[in-house]
Amino acid sequence: MSQTPPPHFAVAQLHPALPAGVETFLQLTAHLADGLYILDQQGRIVLFNDMAEKLLGWSRDSVMGKDPHALFHFQNAAGERIPSERCPILQHVQRGEIFRAEEEVFTHRDGHPIPLALTAVPLLDAHRQIIGSFTLFSDLGLKKQWERDIKQARDIAMETSRLKSEFLANMSHEIRTPINGVIGMADLLLDSRLNKDQKELATTLKESAQALLTVISDILDFSSLEAGRMETAATPFSPIKLVEEVAELMASQAQQKSLELLTDISPKLPGVLLGDPARLRQVLLNLIGNALKFTRKGGVVIQARLTDKTKSPLMVRFSVTDTGIGIPKSAWHKLFQPFSQVDGSSTRPFGGMGLGLSISNRLVELMGGEMGMTSRRGKGSTFWFSVPFPLSARIEESQPTPLPTNRLKGIKALVIDPRQTSQTILLNHLLNWSMKGAAVESTDEALAYLRHEARAGAPCDLLLAASPIPLEKCLELGRIISEDATIPPLGMILITGIHEKKWFDEARKVGFMAHLARPLHRHQLLDRLLMLVNPTPQEEMDPHRPESVPPEPRTNKPSFPGEATQPERTILLAEDNAVNQKVAQLQINRLGFGVHTYANGRDAIQAANSGIYAMILMDCHMPILDGLQAARAIRQLEHQENRPRTPIIALTSNALPEDRQRCLDHGMDDILNKPIRIEELANRIDQWLPSQINPDATTPETSQAETLPPMSLERLHGQFGADPKVIGEFIDAYLSSASLIIAKLKKNLKLKDAVALEEYAHELKGASAHMGAHLMSRLCIELQAAARDNDSGACRPLVERIQKEFRRCENYIKKMETI
Repeated sequence: MSQTPPPHFAVAQLHPALPAGVETFLQLTAHLADGLYILDQQGRIVLFNDMAEKLLGWSRDSVMGKDPHALFHFQNAAGERIPSERCPILQHVQRGEIFRAEEEVFTHRDGHPIPLALTAVPLLDAHRQIIGSFTLFSDLGLKKQWERDIKQARDIAMETSRLKSEFLANMSHEIRTPINGVIGMADLLLDSRLNKDQKELATTLKESAQALLTVISDILDFSSLEAGRMETAATPFSPIKLVEEVAELMASQAQQKSLELLTDISPKLPGVLLGDPARLRQVLLNLIGNALKFTRKGGVVIQARLTDKTKSPLMVRFSVTDTGIGIPKSAWHKLFQPFSQVDGSSTRPFGGMGLGLSISNRLVELMGGEMGMTSRRGKGSTFWFSVPFPLSARIEESQPTPLPTNRLKGIKALVIDPRQTSQTILLNHLLNWSMKGAAVESTDEALAYLRHEARAGAPCDLLLAASPIPLEKCLELGRIISEDATIPPLGMILITGIHEKKWFDEARKVGFMAHLARPLHRHQLLDRLLMLVNPTPQEEMDPHRPESVPPEPRTNKPSFPGEATQPERTILLAEDNAVNQKVAQLQINRLGFGVHTYANGRDAIQAANSGIYAMILMDCHMPILDGLQAARAIRQLEHQENRPRTPIIALTSNALPEDRQRCLDHGMDDILNKPIRIEELANRIDQWLPSQINPDATTPETSQAETLPPMSLERLHGQFGADPKVIGEFIDAYLSSASLIIAKLKKNLKLKDAVALEEYAHELKGASAHMGAHLMSRLCIELQAAARDNDSGACRPLVERIQKEFRRCENYIKKMETI
């Protein structure tokens, strides 16, 4: 209730002596949504609107001139009768006060009470004398019913959303489980001895299953976005590395269509940003995939630019430009709509559900950005998106050390590239590093330029020859340069597609000293340039650099040592599906671990309690006791018995963000989404298993690990298939990069740069783990820890052991070539 003084306004037109005024007011108030009645100075009703009639059941004629208290306000909410002298409405109005009540009761003509909210205001004449009052009221019953309806609708919506999410999770599990078996078995089949036809069938089987998995993932992502259940992360990441890794993932697909795939990353882009790299990668992969799908010739360029470095947050614009078929302007409006395609006919040449762009657009909006496009029919398209990234002290401190480009200042390089776009991008890299650069389109032009500059006393220091220049032209150029006494010696780099590294075997014979595969990584290009311009002294490098004398491609598949059975190399697998059991068992064995398998959570708890396992892989959906309950029980037993914590990795088909958190809340350490890929499983094992190397063992004779083969080539077959040429390329690339990193480790050990030691150890650790060089990876982990602690005494022997282990890897590869 309120007892504030009444407003001062003239209401002479409402006086009963002025019927014309009352009639006008009656017309104005007839259609109010609330009930209204007006009393004269004697407390008699002089106005009763239509809604008052409807709410109270009294007609206007039957109440005119009567006391409202006697008609419908004679009792309170408790049913007690109220004499008129105690009526709160009358008491306030007679004192000239406004009366407000949120829960008052009027009585309907048929006798039932009506809960309502009301306001009564005294009416004053020009002399501020009370001449009556008006009361406005609304039915709380209707309002409460409306609130009940809203609450019921909200509850239904929430329950529908919960059931939808539960259905999506179950559908994901039920569909992904058999797909996991199909993809896993296809991988294993491709790793066996197959003839050409059988290999094509198995490859088609795997690709079809992966395509189905992509469709399922799109539907789940779209449903999560529709339900508002998709969340973004904020973690430090390198935008340069992100773009280069995405391009590398799509490089094989581009080369299969003879398309050029290039990255054009601004040198002004910060080395570290705070955002969601997984969502950015998802958007870029979709845009690049579309660009490659709709492009028949030419290429695709991925750009990353800082739009305005003076503003906070930083706005970064990513774009994907193709030379494809283009999109008619009449179809632009439906590009970002779900289930919509430019060509929706049954005869369209390109497949797809029309969800990718819609999901990408919503993900960009979720990150606070925007997406757009431009296109010309028959000329190509550009799809772009801009995303804001916050500035913070944490990000400023995380910026990497500037690249050592000062050693390249003034170095003169010639680029041979017949494609204008890639030529410009490569030349810009050189110019940004303060080099002197020129570009030509053919080897004939290059030879003429080299001779001219030599005669002018300004010879070139470097030559970069890029495909699609034919190999024979490169070989001819190399021979002429090596035989032409007028051209001073210069460093030559061959740049090819990702599957053309075999060219370098021939090119190095005519003077080419290094190789790079497109799409180029900026740091790899810089490494090669620095190597040729100012090579590390001989005593700092292995005498047989992979860049100068690369191993021949592998042609034989080596045998793998028998399955490990030591407890510290045994993994507990809890999985109820027989196909998934078989796939996981084979994958675990191939990674050099033994495995004990159980089909429900109860048996897994008993096994974990009675045996010592290096790790537990726990399916979340199992009979008797599910994986979440089993994990929680295992953690309780470990706590009660003061046992070491065993890493538990969840195996799940659920793709929603909250599923990961649910697993962590139940005591699990990490999550693996089905279908499980062997490289992802290997990464989890490398991440979570404690080092099995004796830290006191400093020589190969005292280290049990060093008595085993230094590399698991079976791991490579599991990741890259059975093609010896492909595996050979990956081995060559690993040996090449590892040699450079080890040289940097030794150099930074002398400089006592602990930060650089930790960074290069991290890089070598990841590469070694992917290649199955587990001891090398473990040594790098120890070096990372020692460098992080700035323990120079521990770093030196570790670097020496890493160098010895690398030589052991080289010798092992050479030995396997002879088998």
